[in-house]
Amino acid sequence: AELSEAFWTTGEASAPLNEGHSMLAAPLPNHGFLDQEPEIEETGSIPDMALLERCWALASVHPRDASALATACLAAWEVCKPRRKRVELADGEAEQLCAMANSTYGPLMQSFIDRLEAAGEAIGWTFHADAVDRRPLRIARPLAGSTRRVLRWRAVHPSGIGGMFVSGLGLIEKCAECRRPLLIDWSNQGLLYRGYRDGNVWDEFFTQPALAWLSPQDLQEAVANDDVEDFEGTPCMSTPKVGLPPWHAVKGRLLCQRFAWPHPALLQLARAFAAREMPGALLPSTSGPGRGATAGGDGEGGGECCRWLAMHVRRSDKGDESPENLALTEEEIVRQAVHTCEAWGCGGIYVASDDWQLKRSLCRALGERGLRVASHSPVLSPDVHQCTHMDRNLDAHRKTWDACFEVAIMSLCHGLLCTHSFLANMVVYFSHPRYPYRTFWDPPLQRPTPHGMAQHCMAQAHGDVVAAPRAESPCTAEPGSEDHWERAD
Repeated sequence: AELSEAFWTTGEASAPLNEGHSMLAAPLPNHGFLDQEPEIEETGSIPDMALLERCWALASVHPRDASALATACLAAWEVCKPRRKRVELADGEAEQLCAMANSTYGPLMQSFIDRLEAAGEAIGWTFHADAVDRRPLRIARPLAGSTRRVLRWRAVHPSGIGGMFVSGLGLIEKCAECRRPLLIDWSNQGLLYRGYRDGNVWDEFFTQPALAWLSPQDLQEAVANDDVEDFEGTPCMSTPKVGLPPWHAVKGRLLCQRFAWPHPALLQLARAFAAREMPGALLPSTSGPGRGATAGGDGEGGGECCRWLAMHVRRSDKGDESPENLALTEEEIVRQAVHTCEAWGCGGIYVASDDWQLKRSLCRALGERGLRVASHSPVLSPDVHQCTHMDRNLDAHRKTWDACFEVAIMSLCHGLLCTHSFLANMVVYFSHPRYPYRTFWDPPLQRPTPHGMAQHCMAQAHGDVVAAPRAESPCTAEPGSEDHWERAD
């Protein structure tokens, strides 16, 4: 009961931002970044691998042991939580900074926002096309000025599901710090993604953060009694816009395991696909320090173990955000995929991309090089230069299902090779803590090792991974059937 009341705390006492703050003895490298000016980012320590594995195992099993999961995640968070000293704001100063940010432009406006974020304030953006002052884009403080029991994020801004999810994690973290139950509602008809029969996308695919605090009955009662504060903006992310440094990956995993885990039915369908289309992917690895086993348990798929590499190539509309994604040639993608498979001991590769023409060519080329190849057949925009999620001619629920399903499949693989995208971040967040990942711009792997990131090098000291308990699910319908999501509670 005490654990259900006590959440994750902010830890360090407040202090001016320009004062010194402790860092790790050896700074974490920023793999996966292009040459750019370094951002000032919060950082922290990485917990012991055995503790991280326990958190993952407790999150993956169904039904969950909520008390054990809370205890393990809290212990890991005490090590992982941000160590950066925060600005201390006087009474009313946060409200004043928000007002000044909404009455200025450019660098001056950003300076006010930076100070709010340095103070640990939850920040979000709202858009009002009919704003009287002709400033439709404004910042807001979703956690300020309300005494209602639950905060409900009603997303209204049409965006990709990866970006929406990462934004949600930012708000989840802020709610955790102030012990505020968060309910996420992705059912607005203006969104690019839809739930089954226009239901709440988040409820269909992920666990509700508020249920880490409240029972389903208590949450239902709060909604019925209007004890809910609504926020219709877009929360600010708490992760780098490009790349995923090791500490951010650990932090994101812990937040997902505790508050935003994939629905067990989704994971079961992903394992069923892997067992059918990716022979040996769910069997325990017999050699090397890396992970061949998954939450699927022993024996799924039959035959000998075969490590599978997940490869995600995001293209279409990324020319502005990540032009390096589109600059990759097919030859370079194939070369990097083969090199990564050789270094990590993978005999198969799962290919995912929003460019159907490139995906077809890659599958053929990789098969010709002796690799086993598997892929899902999602609905994609026929125009490879138009991103699928912005194509409103495509079924909105099918797009949602495909994206979440492929994320779940890739998280079951041995490791990930990817371009820059928030969907790739989601794959890492849902994966095992030993899961190696790298981008096409990381330094070449010099020797056969499954640990492309510095975060995973320490895994060698912990020995082989033991398969986690099987994650059972109430879903009994055939994968892909129309009623696969109609399930018992």
